[in-house]
Amino acid sequence: MGDEEPLDDGWRPGTPAGDTVLRDYVESSVRYLVDIGRAVGAATVEDDDVAGAHHDAEFPFANITVVRRPLPERAWPDVLGRLRAAYPGTRPFVLVSPFPTPELGRLGFRKVGHPPFMVRPASPGAVAPEPIGATIARVTTTELLARFEPTLTEAYPGGPAGSLFSPGILDVDGVALWIATVDGSPVATAAGHHGGAVNGVEIISCLPSMRGRGIGAAITWAATLARPELPAALFASDAGRPVYERMGFLAVSRFTLWVGA
Repeated sequence: MGDEEPLDDGWRPGTPAGDTVLRDYVESSVRYLVDIGRAVGAATVEDDDVAGAHHDAEFPFANITVVRRPLPERAWPDVLGRLRAAYPGTRPFVLVSPFPTPELGRLGFRKVGHPPFMVRPASPGAVAPEPIGATIARVTTTELLARFEPTLTEAYPGGPAGSLFSPGILDVDGVALWIATVDGSPVATAAGHHGGAVNGVEIISCLPSMRGRGIGAAITWAATLARPELPAALFASDAGRPVYERMGFLAVSRFTLWVGA
């Protein structure tokens, strides 16, 4: 009995893609965070426990690390110590855990939420709808990229994103950005990643003055259907959850978010 292989819980480093949508989302997020970080010169971490990038951004949600597997309570001091060593400086970063965590307040972190993790089935052949009165374009030039961050900052106040939206992001495989404009002015943003077997949907924002016109939903569709043969997944705010539910996303669990430095 002692020589038997441990049962696969779905979170071993060698677990194949396609085991669960949650794992596919986590592993696609790893590639999204780390590959962008390396492309733009950010501080990065990638090991069996955690992976992410710190862009020295004022906005903590631009400095994100994801937990890759359930960790025992005794592992957390070492994990957080490794992150702090890898992320020099004092700007906060967000730790995203798909799993319940122990109380990390004693280790200098502050809990900031339990956002719902939402999944939508694959839709082969589906096409993203165009919003009335707006144009959605893939961000493929530095000129469009230069308009992306100010739009996000205005729509989702949080301060500059550091190195995140440097030109190198445009060359990262499996990552795409979209921007929506009305009469030539940018009004909404979205990002997507498919470094694994899922469309990861990120950075959805829409200017307050433009909400209620279907623009936010339309740009979310662009990321959701980047590869329509794959399921889509995201973690949402509770305020944004009804929008995603109307698109066919289902909440299947809740993540845990901590902020620390």
